[in-house]
Amino acid sequence: MKTNLIAQGPLRPFQIIIDHKIGYGSNSSVITRKGLVSLVTKYLKERAANGLPFLSGAVISGDRCYAWPTVKGGAVAENEPVSIYTGDASLQYHPNLSDADVLAILNDMAAMLAEKLQQSRIFLSYMDKMYVFQ
Repeated sequence: MKTNLIAQGPLRPFQIIIDHKIGYGSNSSVITRKGLVSLVTKYLKERAANGLPFLSGAVISGDRCYAWPTVKGGAVAENEPVSIYTGDASLQYHPNLSDADVLAILNDMAAMLAEKLQQSRIFLSYMDKMYVFQ
């Protein structure tokens, strides 16, 4: 099978780290990976249906591992389920999106996820920069 190059340009990777916990504390619950994928695909479909650019990607699940020092010395470590929505600004579907456009789409998607999952903090990266929204 012969293939033809249909697009070429700079790689513009992105990722949004999404906690699976809905809310905080003892009243929190956990969204499944399937539920999270449903939220993401619904968002993408709505943008496409309204003629708006969208950022296709993959949902990769894992665990966030972290630690912090205690007041009395020593430390505590925990982990929690997360997913990473990762991809790159498509040269094929949206070749004319500026970096500002991509960041606006990512910010909109992060805001939607924060609202739906009752999260006060969202971590997002685009190209060589990290953004933390609270």
